[in-house]
Amino acid sequence: MLYRVVKEYVRDALKNCGFRVKTDFFYGLGWVDVVGFKRNISVAVDISDEPYMQRIESYPFDATLVICGSRSRFSDKILLTDLDSFHKDLRKVTGFDCMSFEEWQSKWRDEDYEFFERSLRFMRERYGDIIAEKLIDALVYIYMAGELIEDYSGKVRNRIPYSGLFPNLVDLGLLLRDTKELYKPKTFMVSLTREGFRIAKFEIYRRIEKNRDRIKEIVRDIGRDVVHVILVGLSDRRGLGLKDLDFEGEDHTFYDILPRIDVDEVIRICRSEEPLKALCRTVTYTALFRKAQRLFKELIEIGLAIRFPVYDYYGSFFGYEYRIPKEVMSYISTMTYLDIDMDFVRRFQNIMDMSFLRLRRCRDLDIAVEKGIVRLREGGIEVLDWDKFKNFIRIRIGKVISDFLNSF
Repeated sequence: MLYRVVKEYVRDALKNCGFRVKTDFFYGLGWVDVVGFKRNISVAVDISDEPYMQRIESYPFDATLVICGSRSRFSDKILLTDLDSFHKDLRKVTGFDCMSFEEWQSKWRDEDYEFFERSLRFMRERYGDIIAEKLIDALVYIYMAGELIEDYSGKVRNRIPYSGLFPNLVDLGLLLRDTKELYKPKTFMVSLTREGFRIAKFEIYRRIEKNRDRIKEIVRDIGRDVVHVILVGLSDRRGLGLKDLDFEGEDHTFYDILPRIDVDEVIRICRSEEPLKALCRTVTYTALFRKAQRLFKELIEIGLAIRFPVYDYYGSFFGYEYRIPKEVMSYISTMTYLDIDMDFVRRFQNIMDMSFLRLRRCRDLDIAVEKGIVRLREGGIEVLDWDKFKNFIRIRIGKVISDFLNSF
């Protein structure tokens, strides 16, 4: 359990130095294990056996400490440290004293471990060993999904994993039911209580620790740069989410990518995301979709990801989605990085501005004008042929994606 325990130590150390602390913090290009914010300084701390220094150099924080088993100064802003020396190096960065790991550990009670063991023991006494283990699996599954439907109306046709155990988890005070139906409700959405959340999170850390070598192998086989693009494109506050789509192939050539580009979907993504994330998301859902799917499937095999059916409160089905929790992504993030050329992002943004009919002079716009697809008018762009315009946008997006993939 060292990874989880060290994270707890770092969090406590930063809190005691007066920082506002965030664990599993997503900053746009990846996840950081622990980040502390104060009026005049921000400090990032990563815990990694094999720190990826290119990635760490990209951090937008005032100082970064990497607990990695060796001690040295990598740059003015980056310190490599070991667990025994972390408190000394943190003092160099912040000017505040904190306890050594050894001193902290001698005073610290692992309340999460005690609560997990006590809860598991109670489940075993009440339901037996096999059901108790399945209840833990169910809590982890619901934690990753966020919420799941529980239906007694017959409207839900897809199998909901572990739904037969939902009543047990409600009785244990680990699951909440909510419904929109006012009279004799038969359809509920279930989510974890605080105690259920606590058990699930502990079990996820236990699985990370158990499968550290396998996780590294998965990332290495898929490719650190590829995983980084997927991570930037799919990350949200809960971790990584991928809609399960059905299409053939995963070749990176322009003509393979082009049929997969749904211009309306790309535009929808780009309205709500900043350009770098929008580009990585579009690349992931086209050229890298199979690799992204493989990442999720291989993590499913070791209990660190799920594929689940998505329903709303009224039993409407929206397809399947994959999920990886933020604790797993924070761990994986330390192994990945790609130095993305911002020229690709600018080219992509120019195409998106054109699709929104925003006037931003660029080569692609000049080509569209030359071909008679659009014309310029005061304050914007006028489309002369919408079918040709939509196809032009698709081709230009495909060209950016193809060039981007060929760069790494």
